[in-house]
Amino acid sequence: MRLIAFLFVLFLSINASNANDVNSGFDFYSTRLIYNESDKSGISFSIKNNSKNNYLMQAWISETSPMSIKDSTDDYKYKDSPFIILPPLKKINGYEKMSWRIIQKDRILNRKNESVYYIYIKAIPSFNEDENSKIAINTVLSFKLFYRPNDLEIKKINKTFDMLEFQKEGESLIVRNNSPLYVTFDSISIGNKKISEDELMRMVPPNDSQKYLLPKNASGKIQWSLINDLSGKTESIEQDF
Repeated sequence: MRLIAFLFVLFLSINASNANDVNSGFDFYSTRLIYNESDKSGISFSIKNNSKNNYLMQAWISETSPMSIKDSTDDYKYKDSPFIILPPLKKINGYEKMSWRIIQKDRILNRKNESVYYIYIKAIPSFNEDENSKIAINTVLSFKLFYRPNDLEIKKINKTFDMLEFQKEGESLIVRNNSPLYVTFDSISIGNKKISEDELMRMVPPNDSQKYLLPKNASGKIQWSLINDLSGKTESIEQDF
């Protein structure tokens, strides 16, 4: 699995801390976790603190996506989920590795399709009162948690290749996903023009469609690849549409 540095949102607050140390960030090995219904004892994941700073780590799981709160004035909007994350609050020292465990607490009613939830981890830096007051950065890590009922556990994202339909509609590309899994594109190109990364942050829900804005004057064959279960990239597919 490839190593992926921290992502999503930086919130500013007045504290005494070395902001340069924060920039080195946190590392984890996947931007997504798969929780199968058969995982009765839960699943685990870890994060490595790459800085010398100590942090208080606050963790929670929500149904609210980062896309829906990125323009909000709130640090985050919390909506409960069928999962708990342990520990919800713990200190991580500099250059230390920390692990969490996710456990399903409530039954999930959606049995036909994959469900998606969002793990948030806020890293609150400690500070030395002897230092001059500086701007401290509260880093909020965010990544996806996919839940697959028993009937979907054997399904993999590359099995959705033949279940995707592409249609050009004016200046937009409509992608229809006829599979029971969420689809996230790593890239989409029309001819030699790529759809922007910001556009591709929107997933295509199971048995539903998504609209992406096309680059100007895009024409030719479509070439695309998906993000797989390990946060890697699937093979690239080229086709007429």
